[in-house]
Amino acid sequence: MVIAAHGKASLRVAAENADTWVSFGADFGSPPELVVEKTQKCISYLDKYCERIGRDPGSLRRSLLVFGSEGNTAFASEDQFTEIIDRYAKLGINNFVFFYPFFAPDQTPTFEKIAMQTIPKHRKS
Repeated sequence: MVIAAHGKASLRVAAENADTWVSFGADFGSPPELVVEKTQKCISYLDKYCERIGRDPGSLRRSLLVFGSEGNTAFASEDQFTEIIDRYAKLGINNFVFFYPFFAPDQTPTFEKIAMQTIPKHRKS
């Protein structure tokens, strides 16, 4: 079960019932710093709710939809992609959702290279 949640009540439901929690971090166009801040806040609540019911917080997978300013530049380079992954992995995000770069066709070759070479490296780490 995957539950997308951001408010306290829905985060509690996710902690109690989900296999995976998914977030979009913050409003579209928010700067990465705000996405990190809001994501960390949600994770803190999730951990608290898990502990309250006796669930190991680490048993709940954490997923982030990367969109907005970061999503628009995620495939500009391998370094940019890795920077985004690392930023949220440090918070405990272990699953990432990206859109295909429809609106940035110049990023398609890098997207394909990342899909074939960079993502497999991150799976191993």
